[in-house]
Amino acid sequence: MENIQELLAGTIDYKGQELADFYSKLILTFGSLISCILGFILQNLKITLISFVISIILTLIVVIPPYPFYNKNNLKFLPSVKNLKTTTTNIVIEN
Repeated sequence: MENIQELLAGTIDYKGQELADFYSKLILTFGSLISCILGFILQNLKITLISFVISIILTLIVVIPPYPFYNKNNLKFLPSVKNLKTTTTNIVIEN
């Protein structure tokens, strides 16, 4: 049950966010170019729109799920101030 809950949470690390952003831009750019070229060559607007929608669906499949390769570089945060064990030091300044 916890595995399903982790998958539905959709958390990815910072490098994973950069990678997902790169993939989305790459797929959408090439999908746009290919769909425009196909539509121009075939002189069919329907083919242009269908191929562009396919590239959008492919982008959603690649980017939205939190695949494990998006979570390879987890950040290690410092402990909270409440959990730190502090010791008091007395500083004596002599004149």
